[in-house]
Amino acid sequence: MNTPGESPSQEAAPDGSPVDLYARMPTFGEPEMIHAQVALGASVLDLGCGTGRIAVPVARLGHPVVAVDESAAMLARIPADPRIRPVQASIQDLDLGESFAAVVLAGNLVNTDDDRLRQHLLGASARHLAPGGVVLVQWRPPDWFAAGQGTRHLGTIEVARTETALGNDRFGFSVDYRDGDDVWHHDYTFRRLSEADLRDVLAEAGLQIRQWLSPDRLWFSAQALSS
Repeated sequence: MNTPGESPSQEAAPDGSPVDLYARMPTFGEPEMIHAQVALGASVLDLGCGTGRIAVPVARLGHPVVAVDESAAMLARIPADPRIRPVQASIQDLDLGESFAAVVLAGNLVNTDDDRLRQHLLGASARHLAPGGVVLVQWRPPDWFAAGQGTRHLGTIEVARTETALGNDRFGFSVDYRDGDDVWHHDYTFRRLSEADLRDVLAEAGLQIRQWLSPDRLWFSAQALSS
């Protein structure tokens, strides 16, 4: 946190994500969900890890984690931990020559409005998956877009979102965040995917849905088509 009267840093990742904001984001049961999907001590690859919101508690649950992000500023916020290996790289170009029991693709990555990028992200996930392993994916299902604009809270952080339909299942979002006296802004664009669309893009990457992991279907596990 900043000292009283000090403005928060507006440093942002290449996609516009505010670093200070993401360093404050709480978890919502994701580390425990990931832990439950793999054996104790199994390796985890966290793609687009940001400031380690998920990677840090997953490591504390006993898993060696490789935490990948293209932003050096985001990675710099991850505390030193021998169980966590930070890697600065773009996900689509990643080829570690290693495989993992679980690959995590959290946040909004699957709903990028860049169709080619989406396939590269899923391809990188499949490329690093150990035999019998799982890819754990968070996405925005179609009914999420129906919520439109409004205000909600993520822990202490107030989130005010305005949505604009751009056509062809593309939506623009203008989001203001407030944590006490600290504020940030972020604009981004998502593509709405149907469940059929999702299954198709997974299949192109050699993956298939294994099971839904939350009642709201925001998280699912995927496995190799050959599994």
